[in-house]
Parts: sequence; C-alpha cells; structure tokens
Amino acid sequence: MFFSLLCLVNIAIVTYTFYPEINARALRVTELAREFCRRNHRVIVFIPDINQYLGDIENTHGLEIVKVSPGFFLNRKERILAKSHHITGDSSNNSALPPETGKPSFSKIVKKKIVEFFYMGAFPFEFSFTCARELGKPGYRFDLLISSALPICAHLAGGMAKIRNKNLAKVMVADYGDPYSGNDNINPPFFHKWVEKYLVNRYDYASVPRINSYYCKIPFKRQERILEIPQGIKISDYKRAGYVPGKNPVFACAGTFYERIRNPSAFLDYLCSSFHLPFKFFMYTDFNNRDSFDLLSPYISKLEERLTVSPLIPRQELIYELSKADFLINIANKNDGPLPSKLIDYKICGRPVYSFKQEEFSPEIFNEFITGNYRNDFCRVMDIEKYKIENVAQKFLDLARQ
Repeated sequence: MFFSLLCLVNIAIVTYTFYPEINARALRVTELAREFCRRNHRVIVFIPDINQYLGDIENTHGLEIVKVSPGFFLNRKERILAKSHHITGDSSNNSALPPETGKPSFSKIVKKKIVEFFYMGAFPFEFSFTCARELGKPGYRFDLLISSALPICAHLAGGMAKIRNKNLAKVMVADYGDPYSGNDNINPPFFHKWVEKYLVNRYDYASVPRINSYYCKIPFKRQERILEIPQGIKISDYKRAGYVPGKNPVFACAGTFYERIRNPSAFLDYLCSSFHLPFKFFMYTDFNNRDSFDLLSPYISKLEERLTVSPLIPRQELIYELSKADFLINIANKNDGPLPSKLIDYKICGRPVYSFKQEEFSPEIFNEFITGNYRNDFCRVMDIEKYKIENVAQKFLDLARQ
C-alpha cells in the first residue's frame, strides 16, 4: 500500500461519452476516473464539448476535464445540440415517450448510409481529429492513456496522437466495449478495418470485458495483448429498497434494444397473447435510441397499464427502483458478446434474474419465476467481487507500473 502511494500515476482518459450520460461506456469511464482520483492519481478526461451538465464532478472528485470540439463539418456542436432530445416529464407513465414516431425518411436513411461509409463510427468520427490535435499539444505526457470505445473515434484519436507524439504515454490501452470492424450489428465497409488496425496497433494493449471469440474480431496484431478487464462499479455507493412482495407479480428490465441482437418482441408477444394473469412490467430504456422505441412502441397500447416504459434514469436511482421488483428480465445479446453491464446492476439489486436470448424465450421458465421458483436465477453464481471498481482500476494501474 505504501509503495502504491509513492507511485502516483499521470492518467489520460479519452472518451466520447461521460457523466452524466447513461450508457455502458459512460458509466465505465466515469467509475474508473473517480476511482483513480480516490487514489490521488492525476486524471485528465478528454471529452467532446457537447455536454453542459457536468455539475460539480470536477470539484468533488478532483478530475480535470478537457472539452474538445466534437467536429468541424457534420459533427459541429451546434448541430448536435439542435438535434438532441431532452426528455422530461413524469417517468412513471407512458406519456413520457418521445414525440417523434414513424420511420425516418428515405433521404435521411441515404444520408446516414453515406456518412457511415465514409465516416468511421458515423458522425462522431470528426472527434478523432479534434481530440488528436488536442492531445498533440506540448506538455501532455502521461504514464497511462485509456481510450474508450465504442464509438471508435476515441481509439482513432489516441492512435493519431501517438503517431504525432511518440512520448504521449508510456502505456496506452484501447478499452473496447464491443468490436468495431468485426461487429455484425455495425457491419462497416471493409477498408475501415485497415484504418482501425493501423491506429489501434499504436496502443500497447486492448482491453475487453471478457475474453471470448467475439473479441477476437478486434484487429490487434498481438492477440496476447488483448486483456480481460471487466466493468467496474463502486458497490458501496448504491442502495437497495426493502423488497416487499405484492399481490400481483412485478418484474422489470433496463437497457437498449436492437432488432437483430437484443430483441424483446418474442417475450412481449407472449405477454400480449398468452399470459393472462395480472402483472406489472417496468421497462427503462433510451428514448433517444430509435431502435428501442420502434421495437417497444407497438406494445404500449396492447399492454396498457400493465406495461410502463420510462426513460433511463441515473444508475443509483435505477438500482433502487429495480430492487423493488419480484424479479428482473435480461434479454441477452444474440451473439457471444460481452456480459451486459446492467447484469452487474441487477446483481447489486439482489433480485433474481431471468435471462434469455431473443430466439430462446421459454414460457415455462418465465412461469417458474412468476410462481416464485427462482432455480434458474442467472445471477445466482455471479461473483460480484471481480466487478468491484477497486479491483478493475488496479488492473489498469498494474499495466502502467510494469
């Protein structure tokens, strides 16, 4: 411990998403930055200049925040703010759903496809250049640089900055939540992989939430340099509600849904047509994600008061609310992907979890949960110790001190 205090580390984190945004990447880097600061390391976080609601995170935790222009053409700050949706209102009822409905126009679809073909990671791509320019300024030298993706722009920024300044960091880690060029859900043009491989190979390591075939798609020249570093959370920061069983079953879930890899339709169809007992189902999802909204919207009127769809809420509030349910629902990734960060939240909630892939929904197992038989609780054998932020942060620090 004494040796650790003597060897303080100068750390840079490059990320396109950060507090107070609510998504897996933002939560990961925010928890990491806070833990590094708790250990008195110097931490500078490079983020796009589009988030105006950082509050007192710098004063409270001692972080240094450097806001970088998000772009110069298609990804200008003015455009991003003009298109953002700030959802407000009572999150306890379905009236909080986004006002925009229907499919995007043909011209918008074409524009999106063109941008995705030429811009790696779509609109955030320009942040690669603006952030690389910022990192290239004199005076920036770090012991450890961590970039967080997706979006891929954070990795590209670090790679370009390393080419310009070979002394930028002693150790660089490209932290992947999902692969980019090998990701079937994104399916980018073939030449994107060449660019990704060229720039990511400027890094010393790539880190992933768990080692499996899914992450072998990361175009890193040395597979032995792909390390498993899971999601982390400061468990003591989160409180649970006192669980009290009710007359009718209550279950809940949280997350973002996609038609091809994480689709709730089979489960919701069953609730609409074949499940006749009274129940209450609470869903928390990203209202700004069109995939989620398009998948859920047909069921709002069908299930009426039995289904409440609400926007994502801060993590502490979410864990507290989820801990009130009889059990929780996890719709797993169709591919052999990462363990969703929400499962860590579910484990902290202390409630049983029914987990299934979209094509493997089992009414029989679901009905077991309804009757209070939790023998198929997915999180029962989950070891929460490995997800403690203290252990996760140490894995990164060990790389810097090698």
